[in-house]
Amino acid sequence: MELIQLNQDYRFEKESPTVELGYFFLKSIYHLKAWEFDQSEEITKNYLNSFIKLTDKKKVPIYLMGYFYLHEGVKNNLYGKYQNSIKSFQQYLNLNHKNEQINLIIETSIVINYICICYYEQAIQLINSLLEKITKFPEKQQEQKVKLLYLKGFTYFYIGFYKNALDNLQQTLAAIKVYPEMENEYLLTTQYRLISVLHEMNLIDEKKRYLMEIYQAIMRKKKSNRAFLKNELLPISELFVIFSEEGDITRAIELLSILNGIEFKTQEMNYFIDYGLALCYLHKGDVEQYERAILLLLKKVGQSNDPTFIAKVKKQASSYFANQQKYKKSYEILKEEQ
Repeated sequence: MELIQLNQDYRFEKESPTVELGYFFLKSIYHLKAWEFDQSEEITKNYLNSFIKLTDKKKVPIYLMGYFYLHEGVKNNLYGKYQNSIKSFQQYLNLNHKNEQINLIIETSIVINYICICYYEQAIQLINSLLEKITKFPEKQQEQKVKLLYLKGFTYFYIGFYKNALDNLQQTLAAIKVYPEMENEYLLTTQYRLISVLHEMNLIDEKKRYLMEIYQAIMRKKKSNRAFLKNELLPISELFVIFSEEGDITRAIELLSILNGIEFKTQEMNYFIDYGLALCYLHKGDVEQYERAILLLLKKVGQSNDPTFIAKVKKQASSYFANQQKYKKSYEILKEEQ
């Protein structure tokens, strides 16, 4: 919002071309973070492409190179080019900026890219390094500990270390109480991931308790007409799948109504929504619609970033077709998984 206000109130003719370029790099990052990709592309096309194509940037001011590397790091991550994103963020760090808090945020972005390409060991190592580094900050400035602990729990979950995942997610909830400014961004996400861990650990009663707590919190927020944050939307789509799996169609449809009201959805969200819808058809007895939906999903779900979700979809579909005595189709799905 401050960038937009600045654009309205300030005349860039008074400034050098590098200051103007810096502004448009930051504005494009703002739109990328808001998933407003068309606006970012428009800015890139009109103002940034000539600079991006410039092969010799040796005489470019360091601050402008920093904005450029940040822009490319954020953009490449959102477009699924994770190795390129890591390279851009590392180039930013190589500029030797003095602000350790900003550097820690950038290094956390590298952690996220590691997770996206399944470099789990590197992710854990970097998280541990950053958790050590953050202890040197003043206590009031250690709020990024919440994000790091969540990412550590998230990573342990994906490699099947559920006890470690549970410990770190519980530490995340404790850290949120110390830094309540992080609650909006991480409480719902952390609670959802706890549900996933408790499910894998077969702690059914605790899972049900968290599941209903998070569902009720979502419904309260929906009734208050408060906007859902971007990072809350993927957990909501995953919860939609859980209720669809359990045949709780009423609650599943309530969550689907939230997701349908979102203008832009990531591809991962669309995979979860497609799977949940297929299960809803199945629980309603609409076998024809289920088969059509699940076969369509099977053609594209392999592109998901979540290997556990891919395996879940294929296992469910294969079991269904086996129960229908369509053994060839069931075998073909399992063969694709190998």
